[in-house]
Amino acid sequence: MKWERVELGEVCDFQGGSQPPKKEWVATPQNGYIRMLQIRDFTQGKEDHIAFVRDSDRLKKCNNDDILIGRYGASIGKILKGLSGAYNVAMIKTIPNEKELNKDFLYYYLVSPFFQSFINGVGTRAAQAGFNKGDISQAQIPLPPLPEQRRLAARLDKADALRQKSRAVVETYAELGRSVFLEVFGDDKLVQFKKTKLSEVADVVSGVAKGKKYKETDLIEIPYMRVANVQDGYLDLEEIKNLKVPQKEIDRYLLEKGDVLLTEGGDPDKLGRGHVWNQEVSPCIHQNHIYRVRLNQTKLLPIFFSAYVGSKYGKKYFLRAAKQTTGIATINLTQLRNFPTILPPLPLQTRFAAMVANIEAQRRLAERQLEAAEAVFGGVLQGTFEG
Repeated sequence: MKWERVELGEVCDFQGGSQPPKKEWVATPQNGYIRMLQIRDFTQGKEDHIAFVRDSDRLKKCNNDDILIGRYGASIGKILKGLSGAYNVAMIKTIPNEKELNKDFLYYYLVSPFFQSFINGVGTRAAQAGFNKGDISQAQIPLPPLPEQRRLAARLDKADALRQKSRAVVETYAELGRSVFLEVFGDDKLVQFKKTKLSEVADVVSGVAKGKKYKETDLIEIPYMRVANVQDGYLDLEEIKNLKVPQKEIDRYLLEKGDVLLTEGGDPDKLGRGHVWNQEVSPCIHQNHIYRVRLNQTKLLPIFFSAYVGSKYGKKYFLRAAKQTTGIATINLTQLRNFPTILPPLPLQTRFAAMVANIEAQRRLAERQLEAAEAVFGGVLQGTFEG
């Protein structure tokens, strides 16, 4: 059945945020302080960015059931629900007329592709990406009777619960993979192993410089790994870009199965970020902000080394050795080559690798189940707001 569509501004009001000076923010909760919601809350899983401000009437506030929408930049149209506190000017709060618009129905409309397409189109028209109350008020929302809105929202709740459950399973396997390292190579065990410089057991190189000018005119286009592709414990291959380089550059920087890719730097908590390359794309090279570590696998297995670098032991070294400026930390090639690397017996590394491989197989199965749950949710969402 086709429902009447109305402009969102007819059944919903909007309230911009407030921006207390950063000098008034504190990192830990105190009496009389409330959480200050920021644009980073739309995307960050970790909570190391949380801040608090003194409660006052000048702040714009939200409750757990209020819905916030990102207004600027990469956060345009992102939806946040379930947090309370004050919220900043990069967010806008929705205030539905609940005699006409159910809050849960509104939430699912806002995350639907219909609204997202609209708001991203509006937000990118201006030189400074963003939108105002007038822009968002013009979005067209279907408006069935309230009982039908509640029924549809309840159906979407069930589909959403399925995908959230599937996502939690995937995250559990990711955590399990990290805990296996501690189980096999805990604090009391690491000290007993021989230690050497990484350069003694691996070939460590930087990659090709992006934007480099070549005298050669006969260049070959080839996929390459960027910093965005190399994450902490996995590779993000959703977008792979190409470079044009001479054949000799390809020969020099060509990735091989078992190479460990590590980023040069970024936020301090991302030092030592990397993962094992399993020839997901072939052929492929890497750029100069990514280091390629090619191990002597008679002494050191890639899956063990990658886990060791990403553990607190590896991160401690990189934080101590890194050059830090304005919140950005980087390590150079010499520092990486000098990385103190432990050498557990190969049978122990092999046992660890087998455990990780089993967990990875289960995680991939869970990811496929998550994809199916996402497809179900997307189908229900599409059907709801087409009607």
